[in-house]
Amino acid sequence: MGWTAQTASDGYTYNIYLQDKENSCACASIVMAARLAKNKILDESTVRGWVQQAEGSVNTNAQGVRSFDDTGTAGDLLSSVFQKIQITSFTVKGTSNVGKWIVNTRRSHPAVVGVIWKSFNAGTGMWDSVGGHMVLAVNVHNNNVIFLDPGIGVVEIPITNLPVYAVTYAGSASVSQGYMEQMTTA
Repeated sequence: MGWTAQTASDGYTYNIYLQDKENSCACASIVMAARLAKNKILDESTVRGWVQQAEGSVNTNAQGVRSFDDTGTAGDLLSSVFQKIQITSFTVKGTSNVGKWIVNTRRSHPAVVGVIWKSFNAGTGMWDSVGGHMVLAVNVHNNNVIFLDPGIGVVEIPITNLPVYAVTYAGSASVSQGYMEQMTTA
């Protein structure tokens, strides 16, 4: 969809890349990270190509085309893609680790955060994973973590709510709730 600008509570106007494909949130988050950390303006299709290279032949059709309409990107590939942009990164996994490290994000060192959507299954009494999403954590201000969500724009989550990521997307009648389970810093 392309670039848009929104101002967050920290007074900064962020350039947000709204994802082009149904499952290209990781690619859009990388595009935004490159702009903040390296002042590089990339298009999403370039990053999608780098993701396809990092995956190899996984998730490609018989013609070798990677579809981001059906399948998202594994978080483990982010460091490989960041190398293409000459960004040194590190990854932390687990909700408690993400909660601990995410408060260190800044505009110059954002982090792509993997969110796992959960739904309570009354039959089993368990929370089931029902999908994933990736967003970019860019700053901490007034005890809120500021995220750039390639689905809707600026989202602010209170630190006390971490590692929960809860947001209502346009056209949705209910809140989507997930848990931040991985982050890769830029």
